[in-house]
Amino acid sequence: MFVHWIENGDTSRLNQTWVTQKRNEIASAYLEGQTIEPQHLSAIRTKYLNRAAIVTSGLWARNDIVVGGPFKNYTFLRGNLMGIGLREAFP
Repeated sequence: MFVHWIENGDTSRLNQTWVTQKRNEIASAYLEGQTIEPQHLSAIRTKYLNRAAIVTSGLWARNDIVVGGPFKNYTFLRGNLMGIGLREAFP
């Protein structure tokens, strides 16, 4: 599990497009450039500990080597912080 906190969290950013873009930025910086395969992406609005949240899941891949697999992200607000929890499955 990898959690990344963003200051000045804003519920207007809590959507599939923003979460996908931010996840790809985080993966590029910390997870050796993985990206989401958009044709295998789903997003569900929900609540996490009584807070607005979005759960995204699908497949990730890397273009430079043959590797990838399923993932699930939990993105939620905590005060003025927005947390993105990445749960990856590695082969």
